[in-house]
Amino acid sequence: MLTGKTISELNYSASTDPNLAIPYELNGQTFHLKYGDIQPSKVFRAQLFQTGSITSTEPPIGGLIPGEQYTINDYQTGDDFSPIADVIFGEINTTGCVFIATGTGVGDPNVIWSNGSTLVSLGDFFMNVLENSLGFEVGVEANPSGAPGLFIFYTLTDEQEFKAPLTQCFTQQTPPYDFNLTLPQFLFFTDAQSSNVVLITIDPFLGEFSDNLLYYTPITIYLY
Repeated sequence: MLTGKTISELNYSASTDPNLAIPYELNGQTFHLKYGDIQPSKVFRAQLFQTGSITSTEPPIGGLIPGEQYTINDYQTGDDFSPIADVIFGEINTTGCVFIATGTGVGDPNVIWSNGSTLVSLGDFFMNVLENSLGFEVGVEANPSGAPGLFIFYTLTDEQEFKAPLTQCFTQQTPPYDFNLTLPQFLFFTDAQSSNVVLITIDPFLGEFSDNLLYYTPITIYLY
């Protein structure tokens, strides 16, 4: 739609209504298109994990968590974790070894965990970044000031921020590591006051913020 005005003559709007008319210039003329037709130019995708310490004598349904720290508390002969282990203490396939998982082990015929070795995970919060075209790194503070179930995502560049009208956040419910049928609740939004992105995890039984509810939980942040 041709407007007959220049960009400077049009009013700024912070609305994200899909039917909002957005001006753009082409060959010296100003046109409108709908906000809902605009595609995000930058995207950040990641998986989040916070399970608390898990003790397992067999592979969890999703396998090991890549990036998680594990301790072999009781090694049983025949098991082999070496193909997916970045050892940080001790010797792999021995009791007392501590390693970072480099893969899940699912579908890998070289990973053997059928003899009952006991692994104990660290269970801290961490994030696996899958895609980042934002042009800057994203930091995250888990449980600031000891607040359970609260995670603050922020930009690591002073000149950048997550402006509320131009940022959209998406996540989805994912079951806990033990696949309890009751799904946790997630709130994921841009805080206009701080220009940070906030994730809140809620225990549906307690109805309050709670830790250890993230397991292969996907998040997406779009910048327009």
